Amino acid sequence: MKIETKLSTLSFFDSIPDNVLANIAMNDWESLKGLCIALTLDIQLIKEEIENEGYENRSDRGNMC
Repeated sequence: MKIETKLSTLSFFDSIPDNVLANIAMNDWESLKGLCIALTLDIQLIKEEIENEGYENRSDRGNMC
């Protein structure tokens, strides 16, 4: 499920035609920055979720040191 989420995040960005992204970049810089920030945050949250899942599956998770 996590991989599907990651793929859908990237496929959403990839699904935007290049000419649309170029038009946004030329005419609406703030919207392009917002789109990039949202994509970056989404990918970061996915990475953290995957990392936390690995930590939660450890048998010694109660040992913080």
